[in-house]
Amino acid sequence: MLTYRGMLIVLALIMAVSGAGAAITPEQGCTVLYMTDGISFFGGNNEDFMNPLTRMWFVPGENGDYGRVYFGFEDLHAQGGMNDQGLFFDGLGIDEVCFVDTEGKEEYLGNFLDRILCECATVDCALELFEQFYTSEYWFWQFMLGDATGVSAIVEADAVHRQEGGYQVATNFLQSQVPHEQALQSDTRYRQATELFAAADEASVDLMREALDAVHAAHASKTLYSNVYDLSEQRIYLYFFHDFDNAVIIDLAGELERGFHVQSISDLFPVNATEQNWSSPIRQQRESLIASIHDPEIAGRQLEVYEGMYEMLDGWGDPASTLEVLAGEQSIFMRFPWYRQFELHPISAAEFAYVGFARSEFAVMMTVRFGFDDEGQVRYLELVMGDQATRSEKL
Repeated sequence: MLTYRGMLIVLALIMAVSGAGAAITPEQGCTVLYMTDGISFFGGNNEDFMNPLTRMWFVPGENGDYGRVYFGFEDLHAQGGMNDQGLFFDGLGIDEVCFVDTEGKEEYLGNFLDRILCECATVDCALELFEQFYTSEYWFWQFMLGDATGVSAIVEADAVHRQEGGYQVATNFLQSQVPHEQALQSDTRYRQATELFAAADEASVDLMREALDAVHAAHASKTLYSNVYDLSEQRIYLYFFHDFDNAVIIDLAGELERGFHVQSISDLFPVNATEQNWSSPIRQQRESLIASIHDPEIAGRQLEVYEGMYEMLDGWGDPASTLEVLAGEQSIFMRFPWYRQFELHPISAAEFAYVGFARSEFAVMMTVRFGFDDEGQVRYLELVMGDQATRSEKL
């Protein structure tokens, strides 16, 4: 049985390669930054990848949780985000398997970074949770977190690097394995951002933008979007496809007042011919794949028969929680409590497929089979990956 933890490992491995499967190099992958002068506090991120379906979504706080914004792709798996207390995070892929120190920790089933942004206003609070819980026995990634008190840290699978000197730079190598002086020689992005920050007199949006521009990707991976987080003002400066001349400024408090909503990042910006020329073949490949498996007769029917609440898939989250199936016009969505969702396209009345981004193109990554009773009502679903299936009863 492939659990959610297992799928995270599979997806992380996919994210850790690019193009024809080469490992991450200094010219690829994401860059995450933190900078403070003791008065202003900024986080920054370049999201370097090859999936053009970028999204941001807003989750208002409720029941004592903090409100938050996330950035990522069409499956709403957060690559990074910030809460209304000024705590931000972003993740970075690495090119090797790292074993997590699980001794004395409790396994956390669900979205751990969402819990951190729900509960924590500071990096110190987040690090305390990392000491209490683990989410997977293996990582192909690391995180940077920063807050509005002047603290940031890079969290590896079994190490934490706290910021010293007012700034911190993370790319796709492990700083526990590559000393600072060696990284300055071997990683161009790390060196360029570090030199800019070391020479700066004050922290500013302009400085963060300059650093992100200097290290953006223009190879197999592209810098799809960039964020500058003003952590004390809870404001985000968003840039699209490494165009740093045009910013959309997002006021987090104002967006949270609108309730939960999802926004396509590209729709916020004027037409970018360079981005369109690059993304059009990728989008067309996805549409062609969906059309090749899509049953128009099923899609044309009322899809509400599949809607409802289902038991949590074993290993995918807290067994006491549930997942939800929602009907769209031509497809259905399987959504988890932390808003992660998979769009499922009908292959037949009983089987739907999830088309996700893998390596350099879209592919069918899993299918969901539905079981019916004698009256035609859905009784359960089965998530199938390879020859392994996980069953969930409809409630």
